[in-house]
Amino acid sequence: MGLFFLNDFRLALETQKRWTPATGRVTETKVVSRWGRHNTTYSTFVSYDYSANESIHSSGPQQLNKYKFYFTESGAYAYLQENYPQGKSLDTYYNPANPSQSSLGLAGAPYVALPIVFILFAFGVFYLGIQEK
Repeated sequence: MGLFFLNDFRLALETQKRWTPATGRVTETKVVSRWGRHNTTYSTFVSYDYSANESIHSSGPQQLNKYKFYFTESGAYAYLQENYPQGKSLDTYYNPANPSQSSLGLAGAPYVALPIVFILFAFGVFYLGIQEK
């Protein structure tokens, strides 16, 4: 699982380096609830406008921090209000070959510490399994 997180981080970093930076503005935020048999999960999304090649483009909803866990819907909304209020300026990156394709770069990626923790945990479990034999 840590490798999946690390790959998402790597792709976001590559996008941020290769694509053209632009200033965007948050137009909408939302929380999506998914009900399971035993729990409910909450995902945060942001929509935004940005300027590229002298025209305004819209993007979203784009999921933010898809590996971040929120225990309540109000907690997810509080995160959005604190970090992505409507009208807030944010850094975006667009594909120079296709300016309507954009990304939030590392803002939408998992924190780099998360994949490292999962990988270290996996190695720890593996090491303990070897020691038991």
